[in-house]
Amino acid sequence: MQTKVAKYATRRVAARTRVSGFTFMEFSVALAILSAMLLGLVLLVSSTDDDSPYPDITPYKWSNALYTWNQVERLRTAVRLYQDQTNALPGDFPHGNANGRIEKELGEADRVFEDMRLSGALPDPPVLVRGRKIVLYYAELRLEGQPLAEGHFFKLEKFDRLEAVAMDRKFDDASGGSGAVIVSPREDDKDRVDCYIALDLF
Repeated sequence: MQTKVAKYATRRVAARTRVSGFTFMEFSVALAILSAMLLGLVLLVSSTDDDSPYPDITPYKWSNALYTWNQVERLRTAVRLYQDQTNALPGDFPHGNANGRIEKELGEADRVFEDMRLSGALPDPPVLVRGRKIVLYYAELRLEGQPLAEGHFFKLEKFDRLEAVAMDRKFDDASGGSGAVIVSPREDDKDRVDCYIALDLF
């Protein structure tokens, strides 16, 4: 009697063990399905041929454009702080003619970041933004003799064309020739542009 009970109990334990576990085949199939789903997700996120509004601009270019815009915003905030402190613009005061314009031809643009550093408005002036020197000055922008925009602009010379387009699409009117972001093509390099970003103090 005791032997029959022991055998019955052993059979129940063995049956339970077989039912609760995965076979190697089941585990392999589940792993393959999970891997396929993860691969599909990665391809969806990294693909440039998806249904995004701007499939011609890669995620890498978008992230660079966002980085550039954030750097310009930091500088714009510093200019506002300088203006609050001095009631003038850096470069134009105290070393310029204090006429309310940062005039490049008078060398005032070369003093902008140094003036902000000395005032404490910008403790860490930029050296380069995305590998390009950034300057701030008053400009009258024209295309084939026609006026495009007038005012103070941050200028990034020989900037990546797609990154400039991305900024224009994300933060402006996506026209390239008007608004806060002006994209000016260069004759010497079709992949590079001169990118002007309006100061917009108010």
